[in-house]
Amino acid sequence: MLKSKPIPSKEYLQKHFTYDPETGEFIKVLTGKIGTERNGYLGINVHNMGKSGNSRYFVHRLIWKYMTGYDPNQIDHINGNGLDNRWENLRNVDHATNQRNIKIPVTNKSGYIGIALKKLPKPGEKRNLGSLRTSQRNRWVATIRGASIGTFKCPTAAHFARVKYLQENHPNHFHPNHGRK
Repeated sequence: MLKSKPIPSKEYLQKHFTYDPETGEFIKVLTGKIGTERNGYLGINVHNMGKSGNSRYFVHRLIWKYMTGYDPNQIDHINGNGLDNRWENLRNVDHATNQRNIKIPVTNKSGYIGIALKKLPKPGEKRNLGSLRTSQRNRWVATIRGASIGTFKCPTAAHFARVKYLQENHPNHFHPNHGRK
């Protein structure tokens, strides 16, 4: 994983910004700017001390340093809204924990996390289907970290099998928001 650039000190941030933990507003004292949205998160430019120019930071990372005094690993927005920077909505987590609180990607076709359709090739199309038997093709496959739990006729059955497997083998593994729409 790439190492993030160092965040300015807590003292610097508290001198040049104000933060309201109840509303999540993080404002530059000098200009009154709150940052701009990019890819679902607020970002703001911070002057490079002793250097020319600015560096862009995610506001939620600056807030963590502003409040705690140390650089975060990754910040998870508990409710899934990257623009909601209220203190109660932010938590410092590792990458694996952050991934357990993801939304369903827009490219997802099953409606569930960890469920994918394995299709038969079209007539005349050659495609390596690996070890899938004919009876397993055009079926929904439930997976966890790339390991197959089984194949199913519909995505809902695959989802329920995956949830049951997780409850039995990995209780409390995923955040309740995992896979929300």
